[in-house]
Amino acid sequence: QTAKMTLLFEVPQEVSEAVLRLEGLSDTAVKPLAGPSGPGGSLGTGTYVEAPPRNLQPLLQDPVMAAVQSAPRLELTVAKGPEGFRLALPGASVAGTAAYAGSGTYKVYLQKGAASIEGKLRAATGGKLLVLYLQDSPFHQITFVRPGATAP
Repeated sequence: QTAKMTLLFEVPQEVSEAVLRLEGLSDTAVKPLAGPSGPGGSLGTGTYVEAPPRNLQPLLQDPVMAAVQSAPRLELTVAKGPEGFRLALPGASVAGTAAYAGSGTYKVYLQKGAASIEGKLRAATGGKLLVLYLQDSPFHQITFVRPGATAP
């Protein structure tokens, strides 16, 4: 049986090649996806669509994460802002900002009403792929791709 799987690992920018070793499978040479080069880097403006499967822990209690989780299909819009970028997840009625934080990532603040959370956004493959980390723990990230692009 053939299955396609996407594995996302956060690695230092200086890593240019590695070996992925999974039990029962042959070792595979892998390279990190290209990330942004600086403020504004590869984080392009426009609309990105969610690339399934959604990697969110069920029954999240935080109001912002619960709104994101309950939205049936997410789109992320990115626009230039006065000090970075403005973000919106219209299907979840969530909005926020992103500012370059170094090491190829952006610090994100998302709000729904009075509730807010801090997260992280990583742009890859020339801005065609975005990974939104709602928390620094497993099962709290969503992958977005530019329409027409496919997740690696």
